Amino acid sequence: MYASKPEPLGFGPSLEIRAFLLQREQGNLLIYRAATLEQDVEEINALGGISRQYLNHHEASPACDWVTTTFDAPPHVHENDAPSVSETCNVDEAFSECHHLDEDFEVIPNPGHTSGATAFLWDMG
Repeated sequence: MYASKPEPLGFGPSLEIRAFLLQREQGNLLIYRAATLEQDVEEINALGGISRQYLNHHEASPACDWVTTTFDAPPHVHENDAPSVSETCNVDEAFSECHHLDEDFEVIPNPGHTSGATAFLWDMG
């Protein structure tokens, strides 16, 4: 797993966000986002690029569209967070239920902070 450099959140400068690149044979996944990824394009490409990105609503930013354009990696968000995320970046895929991507990645909606809050479980074997 590759973690990006931290980026302060606009609504809470004392808070920081990171993006996490999960290296997988089936295609790397980016969990969350950070504009600091723009400094790491060569390193990310050397690790295999990004095939998809998964977000919650706080991760929505123009960096999402940059990831989509740079790596051809569409964002995936819960359908209940999609309207708020769409105000900032394009949402290509929305989901509503718990599901697996391949054998190793589980998407787990867990409404709480927002009705579309989602957790992700990666089984690294």
